[in-house]
Amino acid sequence: MLLFPTSHSRSKRQGLVSSQPRLRPEFEVIKATMGMNEQIALSEEVYVIERECQGDTRYIADRLKKYLDSRYGRMWHVVICKGSTASSFSHIPYTSFFFLYKGHTYLIWRTPE
Repeated sequence: MLLFPTSHSRSKRQGLVSSQPRLRPEFEVIKATMGMNEQIALSEEVYVIERECQGDTRYIADRLKKYLDSRYGRMWHVVICKGSTASSFSHIPYTSFFFLYKGHTYLIWRTPE
């Protein structure tokens, strides 16, 4: 998924590209079913929390889950890992967001209550 067009394609479509919301370049999306606005809000929250706690993944996961539960309702799951990752699960449609940020893989999804 190309979130940031190359400079050549950007110059051709500058008006279109600059008006579309997008993630910070540090975030690399693995897979996402949630909307772009939610991805941006969530990645911005990760950016702020990570800076505050200086990389403590337990703290980041806890704060992120509390943020998601309070903003979007309960039953969110947050997994932060480094290195090889495999997972299998079910989730509510349009509520998953998996990405890489600062060497960690973030797996975020919501299940029914």
